[in-house]
Amino acid sequence: MESRDGGSERKLKPWNTLGAMLGAGVLAFTCAAGALVWGIVANLAEREFTQQETNQARTISTIIARDLGEHMLAGGGAKVWAEISTEARQYVEMAGALRLLAMNANGTVKAASDSVAVVRRIEFRGNPDCPGCDWSRTFPASSIATDANGTSRLRVVNPIPTSQACLGCHTGLETARGFIVVDFDLSPLARAGEMRNRIILGLGLGATVVLLALLTFLLRRLVIRPVTKLEQAMDRLAAGNLSERAGVAVNNEIGVLAGHFNFMADSLESAHTESTLLYKLVVEASKKLEMTDFAKNLCNVIQENLFPRQSMFILENSSGGSTCAISGEAGEPFMLVGDDPLEDALARESVIMHQLHSHSAPALLAEAHRTQKLQTLTEPQGLSFALPVVAEARMLGLLYCCAVPTRVLVSKDLLQNLGVHLMLAANNSRHYTGAITDSLTRLGNKQYGLVRLEEAVFAAKRYHTELVLAMCDIDFFKTVNDSYGHLAGDAVLREVARRIKDSMRKADTAVRYGGEEFMLIIPQISIDSLAKIGEKIRACVCATPIKLGRGLQPVRVTMSVGLAAYDAKTDSGQALIARADAALYRAKQGGRDRVEVDY
Repeated sequence: MESRDGGSERKLKPWNTLGAMLGAGVLAFTCAAGALVWGIVANLAEREFTQQETNQARTISTIIARDLGEHMLAGGGAKVWAEISTEARQYVEMAGALRLLAMNANGTVKAASDSVAVVRRIEFRGNPDCPGCDWSRTFPASSIATDANGTSRLRVVNPIPTSQACLGCHTGLETARGFIVVDFDLSPLARAGEMRNRIILGLGLGATVVLLALLTFLLRRLVIRPVTKLEQAMDRLAAGNLSERAGVAVNNEIGVLAGHFNFMADSLESAHTESTLLYKLVVEASKKLEMTDFAKNLCNVIQENLFPRQSMFILENSSGGSTCAISGEAGEPFMLVGDDPLEDALARESVIMHQLHSHSAPALLAEAHRTQKLQTLTEPQGLSFALPVVAEARMLGLLYCCAVPTRVLVSKDLLQNLGVHLMLAANNSRHYTGAITDSLTRLGNKQYGLVRLEEAVFAAKRYHTELVLAMCDIDFFKTVNDSYGHLAGDAVLREVARRIKDSMRKADTAVRYGGEEFMLIIPQISIDSLAKIGEKIRACVCATPIKLGRGLQPVRVTMSVGLAAYDAKTDSGQALIARADAALYRAKQGGRDRVEVDY
């Protein structure tokens, strides 16, 4: 077993593979079965051919015995026996026999196709070379034997037939006057048997090869190839490719096994998607609790894990307005922060709805808002869903995803678990953001600003970077309150805060320090450009009159700005505030609507 990234692999010897073992088993079984069948067929064929040869030999021997018996009626003299010997040679040639013997009743050969055998005597009793000569068998009698030369022969014995005509020479009809013995050469039969066996063996081998080829094809197609695909899919799944599936289409047990494997892989991928998504959500929520950062990071997590064509997360803030992040397939999320309640922000004609590309989004979002339950819609492009974030029967926010690809397994359980985690994270974000945010201007409050200032001072001192602190104050703000009322003053504060924020970079921090005074933390900025920075902020605030609404005339406001550059040798956070505040005081003393810098 060798470990690899995400999985393990068992290296098999070639002879331990499924194909090798099945092939060896099939080959052994085929050979054994073929040998058995071949032995049975060969034995039956040999017995049948031997029986046919024996029957044919018996018939021939009977005919020869009858013909020679009739010739013997002429007498038993030397001339007659010589003629019989001549006829015997002719019969041997015609019948294809080895030799022919004519014996009298005591076993003496009187005539033969082989002259050497004449006058020899053959013992009857207990002699297997003369079957039936002792009348122990039914005639014609036959036996198969092998001579000293190794030649296999068939010997057929027939008694010389007796008749009334024999009484001319014999005093009585003995049991037999003699025997006719015909020997047949079985070598051709043996050679034919060998040829037959070779043919049977060749046919058997051919059939075995064809059978093995067929079995090999079927095994590869129905077993080896599907098992190999399944094994490769398992290996890739074990290596971490959770989207891997077994492409096995056979309709048998292996196909069922592949189906179970794919179901298991679906469950693993769904569980992995859920755990990864929830883990990243928890991590991002804990990293950035501020509402805009939380909404933005959530959209990034959704895009990286579910790959929707578009996603949106809207969250009600602590002051009754809403913060919305809208993200597409590429790029940073588009942020929308407004004073509209959540219900108005989700209206069909709202700015948020115009940012969504799906025609089904308004209806899906409206239904989710109405029922406060998960709404899903399966479209050709993928799955779209609207997931309400509900706490104590009150909707805090809503997550919308459009066209999640079908390759991403998104189950109902996953979305419901996501909703629970979103509810906890959203509550934490709302509470945290409410604690650090000024409810009127939506900027950070004084306490938040002091914490961020200490962090900025620490970073500037440690990394030897530049840091600038600006203190800003609206000129004659009390006059606005006295002339137009506090609601108009609130409108001025909100608009000034918005203009200040628009004039700053994302890395900068703006907080409402108190009343009409603002503190701006500006890290990593050139000290030489302090006056330009202050002037930019001042000009942005007083560029145009501020509308007060309710039929009131717009009011023009100005701002005094004091800036101080951080000195690592002498400054702490409070010391830097004091220097910037002193610069602000000089700007006020110098006539207001101006910028003073403390280098």
